[in-house]
Amino acid sequence: MLQKNRLMVLAVLAVVVLPFLSSFVTFSTDWLFFSENGYSQVFTTVFYAKAAAGLLFGMVAFLFLIGNIVYADRSEFPRSGLFIQGVAMRMRRDEAMRFIRPLGTLICFVMALLAANWGAFQWDGLLTFMNRITVGTVDPVIGADLGFYLFSLPFWEMVRGYAAFLVPVSLVMTGGVYFVRGGIVSTGLGVTVDQMVRRHLALLIGLFVCVIAAGFYLDGFNLLFASRGSFYGAGYVDVNSRLMTLRTLTVVTPIGGVVMVVALWKGAWRRAVIPPLFIFAVYGIGIHLYPGLLQKFKVSPNELALETPYIEHNLKFTRFGYDLEKIETVPFDVDSKLTATDIAANAATIKNIRLWDHAPLLKTYSQLQQIRTYYKFFDVDNDRYLVNGQYTQVMLSPRELSYADLPSKNWINERLIFTHGNGITFGPVSRISKEGLPEFFVKDIPPVSQADIKVTRPEIYFGELSNDYVVVKTRVPEFSYPTATGNINTTYAGKGGVPIDSLFTKLLFAARFKTEKIILSSDITPESRIIFNRNINERVRAIAPFLRYDGDPYMVVRKNGGLAWIIDAYTYSDRLPYSKPLQGGDKLHEELGQGGG
Repeated sequence: MLQKNRLMVLAVLAVVVLPFLSSFVTFSTDWLFFSENGYSQVFTTVFYAKAAAGLLFGMVAFLFLIGNIVYADRSEFPRSGLFIQGVAMRMRRDEAMRFIRPLGTLICFVMALLAANWGAFQWDGLLTFMNRITVGTVDPVIGADLGFYLFSLPFWEMVRGYAAFLVPVSLVMTGGVYFVRGGIVSTGLGVTVDQMVRRHLALLIGLFVCVIAAGFYLDGFNLLFASRGSFYGAGYVDVNSRLMTLRTLTVVTPIGGVVMVVALWKGAWRRAVIPPLFIFAVYGIGIHLYPGLLQKFKVSPNELALETPYIEHNLKFTRFGYDLEKIETVPFDVDSKLTATDIAANAATIKNIRLWDHAPLLKTYSQLQQIRTYYKFFDVDNDRYLVNGQYTQVMLSPRELSYADLPSKNWINERLIFTHGNGITFGPVSRISKEGLPEFFVKDIPPVSQADIKVTRPEIYFGELSNDYVVVKTRVPEFSYPTATGNINTTYAGKGGVPIDSLFTKLLFAARFKTEKIILSSDITPESRIIFNRNINERVRAIAPFLRYDGDPYMVVRKNGGLAWIIDAYTYSDRLPYSKPLQGGDKLHEELGQGGG
């Protein structure tokens, strides 16, 4: 008995206590991170939204599932016969029925937890829907306001997916309860289903058919995001075949569901099969077969004439999505007789013509300016600065610390001593040296400047390579850079980082980063700070979760009726019908600010 109790305690610890402690540690350290950065309101808003979304989806799932199970468990059926036949274990139905309520409740609770966990990740869609607005422009095919596509359609698709999971699970669980209680009995001649069971399951099947019909309705809107042809958005075939089919299915599917439910209610199994077969046939013909024939025999021979209106939709909404509606076409007469006077008149443009390509320049920077193996240049960026009084386009790259290439790896080196990169390479885009190498405005360690641009603090604690935590302002000097006579050390002079000035804070971060050294180290003082989330992309995603980063940091700013939308071009465009999303290296953007931010 004692051994059994110990196992029970360990099981409770493993299932309940440990996950709770892990969540508490993550929650507490994230709160410290957001507070330290001045974004505690973002943290609380996201937390409340996640909690509300998780509670909503979890409670709906639990009540829906447990309601069906309790209703099924109250039914009375003949209890003769064995629960399971043909296997070694045999159990009578009256014995099995004792486990229905507790086991069903447990399964409902687990399913509710899964639904709550999934729902918590849908917090942004819920907030977007709750704060939806109208744009004032409608799409040219269905006639819905663009605000519906931006704020409402993603939410309804989420609800559709949620219902498409919940109803089948309830159907399976309810059928299992009826099977245990004897409402569904397997005999040598087949399966016998009680009349009350048929009616209950028929209602659930009818509800699932309604979910399918709602899916067809939403799929009609999604046609405007199609990318089957040479342009983005619905084309001739989509509008004249698939959209008509989906609208038809939206009406026919519920009617077929009613016919099927009535047939199941009365026990007419053969009649119940006809509606789904009919719907499947309509879907196959209207979505796949007929559109293919229409494309091949009508559209392809007359593609330009038939697709021109839809191409115009694509151009219009792409320009609208990127705020390029006020484009003015001005003829430019190219004169091949370029003179010195022309060059002098356009000196600012000529001096900023980029000669260097990013990939080979990155390799060149690494060969000339990496200095030590544990420094790395991650990429090369374009920017504009005032250099020697002239507005100049430059290419620059920070010299980050690569922890994978440290000469000696241990906790003190990686967390207390080697805490940052050092300096940048910085040069014009249009000039080369006599040796064919790039010129530099700023180079070397410590930074040497050939212009009026000065680097006074070259330490780099945040970047695109940095992703592990470090502890600064400790008793151990931080390595800055090597010289011929020895290493030069420094001390963190910034204001960032979370103070670890108490045993409780040390315990939290020791648990988060799974190391006892944060607690035991005598080098950590009350003035020490721990810096984490150092990768700038991860850092932005943490403090601005409403922005989506898809590989390109350019943002689009639109103002409509006094409301400013600041969201990235990818997110904005792929929620607008007919609007072409950014692909690869496309740079349709409005620059936010000029110069070295």
